[in-house]
Amino acid sequence: MIIARVAQSATELLCLSRRWRKEKARRFEVKTLWITKFWLPLLAALVGIIGGASVAGRMGLGSLADRAGVVRLYQASFLVLALSYGIWLSAASYPIMVVFALVMGAGYGGYVALSPAVVAHLFGTNRMGTMLGALYTSGGFGAMVGPPLVGLIIDRTGSYRFAIAAAFAVALTSFALLIPLARFEPANASSTE
Repeated sequence: MIIARVAQSATELLCLSRRWRKEKARRFEVKTLWITKFWLPLLAALVGIIGGASVAGRMGLGSLADRAGVVRLYQASFLVLALSYGIWLSAASYPIMVVFALVMGAGYGGYVALSPAVVAHLFGTNRMGTMLGALYTSGGFGAMVGPPLVGLIIDRTGSYRFAIAAAFAVALTSFALLIPLARFEPANASSTE
């Protein structure tokens, strides 16, 4: 008798769960349709803005590196990336998201453009391919591990805010780890002594 009642309760819960999932799926379809028709072009535009700002960041910061110092601009690029996540975290409207996309694109473009110059500045051009390979492999590791971790954060919390805050914290940590680079002498200066 008790076993039958437990089985019946479990069956009722399963049926309620199925109805709930169907209702949730129907709501998701309506929400997805609305997002697709209205927001998808605007969201795609943000990706394009990030790409355009990245090109501007690569060209602008790359040419500015000779005057301002390659290591300082590299550090600034990481700080700008961190600040862009702060903008994203506080964004409440589409225009602020456009500002986020511009700032993030410029910071990312600076990182991409200045990485080889920083490696050459700090370690010289001898075995530069090996050094860049190690640098870009470490970035690949982050690209491999980051999205599943962010997805886990979103799944556990039900919010993107914690995932964005985690990206902000990681970017600030990256900037902090780059601060000591300014103390190192360039490879050319140390090899002439």
